[in-house]
Amino acid sequence: MLAIGCAICGPAIALADGSAETEARLEPGPLPATAALFGGVLAPGAGHAVGGDWESAKSLLKIRGLGLLIAGAGGAWLGATGASRRGGGLPIAMMVAGGGLMIIPWWADIYGSVGGGAAAGIPRVDLPRLELGVSYANVRDPQFEYEHFAVTRCDLGIGSFRVRPTLWVAVDSDNVLARIETAYRLRGPGAKRPSGDGSRFELRVAAAYHRYPEESFSVQSGEVSAAGRYDMARVSESLSSTYADMWLGLALERIDFDIAGASPDYSDLLLGGFAYGMYLGRRGEIEAFYEHRRDEYAGGLSPGRENGSGFLGNFGARGHLYVTRHLGLTAEYAAGAAHVAQVGLRGSFGGAP
Repeated sequence: MLAIGCAICGPAIALADGSAETEARLEPGPLPATAALFGGVLAPGAGHAVGGDWESAKSLLKIRGLGLLIAGAGGAWLGATGASRRGGGLPIAMMVAGGGLMIIPWWADIYGSVGGGAAAGIPRVDLPRLELGVSYANVRDPQFEYEHFAVTRCDLGIGSFRVRPTLWVAVDSDNVLARIETAYRLRGPGAKRPSGDGSRFELRVAAAYHRYPEESFSVQSGEVSAAGRYDMARVSESLSSTYADMWLGLALERIDFDIAGASPDYSDLLLGGFAYGMYLGRRGEIEAFYEHRRDEYAGGLSPGRENGSGFLGNFGARGHLYVTRHLGLTAEYAAGAAHVAQVGLRGSFGGAP
C-alpha cells in the first residue's frame, strides 16, 4: 500500500515538472473564471486556455487524463472481481487516487483563472519543534448521543520524525478517542533532504483506541500510510501559493463487545484522500479535502440513506492561521454520515511559523 502513493504521485509530478515556464502568461478574469468553473468539470485547464496560458492548460489536462486512467483501471478491476472484499483494496485505492488527480486540476484551474496566483503565500520550511492545539468540536450524528467534545493535539518534531498524539473527550457522554501517529519525513521541510519549497513525502504509522461505553463496545486499530504534498507553483506560475496533498494507507481494526460471551470482530480499512490548499501568507494554510475513511466521527457519506455510514468518505475544509508569532486559530468542518465542526487555538514553540 505504501508503494501505491509513490506509483501514483510520481507520474503526476513528472507531467507537471517543466511546465512552470510558459510562453504565455495567464490573463485572469471573469471569462477564464467562468470557463474554469463550468468547462473545467469536463476539461480542467479550460480557464487557463481561455486566459491565454495553453501550456498550463495542457499540464492540467494531462493530470486529469492520468487520474481518469488510474480510476478507470481500478473501477474495471473492481467490477471484474464483483466488488469482492478479497483483493478489493488495491482497485479502490486506485479509484481514490485517480479521483484526486481528476478533481485537483479542476480546483487548480479555477484558482488560477480568478487570479489566485497573485497571492503572496509561501510554505513554512522552518518547522517549529512543538505545536499544541486545543479546540471545541460539535458532532451531529443521528446514530449516537454524543455531541460536544474537547479536543487536544500535539505535534512534536524530533529530527526527521514527527510524533502526533490526539485526544477527543466527549463532555456530554463517556465517548473517548485516543490516537497517536508517528511520521518519518523522507523529503521536504524538516527532513534531511529538503525540497526547496513545501513539497514533501512521509511515511506514517498510527494506533488508536475508541471507546463507546454507552453502546457497549470499543475499537482498537493500527494503520500504515504514505502521504505526499506537491507545490503547484511547479506546474504553473498562475498556481503559486497552492499545493496538492494525497495520502494512501491501510488499517486493521479489532472491535470488542462488552457482552458476556461475545467474540471480538476484526476488519480492515482502506485509508486515502486528497486535498487542494492555499498558503496564507507565511503563517497558515487553508484547504478543501476528501477523506476516504469511515471509522472516525464524520463517518462516510451514504447517498440515498438517512442513517449509517456509507461507501464514500467525507468532504470538508480546514485551515489554521497564526495571528501572532506563536499563537494561532484553527477551524475545520467535515460532512459524512455526521457533521463535525471544530474551532480552537494553536500554539507554536521552538521556531517561528
